[in-house]
Amino acid sequence: MSAITVTSTFVETMVSITSRTSGEEAWKVARAAEHYDVIRRLLEKIFCVLASSVPVERVFSCSGIIVRQHRPRIRDDLLSALVYLKCNCHI
Repeated sequence: MSAITVTSTFVETMVSITSRTSGEEAWKVARAAEHYDVIRRLLEKIFCVLASSVPVERVFSCSGIIVRQHRPRIRDDLLSALVYLKCNCHI
């Protein structure tokens, strides 16, 4: 099965479950659904809310490293591009 087919089947199943049941019972039925574990891991990665501001602090730190005394008049667009490249070089 393709990823799109699995996803659309799962979404249709979830819509069906939530239309028949509600609350805790809906979650119990949903967990038993086919492909739940695969989709759950995907959704956790996509909709994960970080509990700390560490990634943001890293970006500010990178921009502080780039803008030093010898570069006080760097343009905003250039700074943005340099910070993006510095913070995403591992990708």
